[in-house]
Amino acid sequence: MANYVVFGGSKQHILKKREQRKNLDAELADRTIFYCDQCKMCYEPSRVSWNKQTQYYENFVSYGKEKKTCERCTPDKSANHGKG
Repeated sequence: MANYVVFGGSKQHILKKREQRKNLDAELADRTIFYCDQCKMCYEPSRVSWNKQTQYYENFVSYGKEKKTCERCTPDKSANHGKG
């Protein structure tokens, strides 16, 4: 990728260094995809209210992902309703 952009008219060309921008897709993935330390998988909860599905990724880079226990590995509170 070119780091310089040419600005100006036909006689005068000025080179300005292009700003280094982060990869927005990677930044969004770091905010929305989490790593479960119990099942060792990355997962992405649905971001829309009408679709409550969670997408799981088996072979996904976990570096830089926030560690949270996923819904599959969280013990169900209603399973203990009869026990005191």
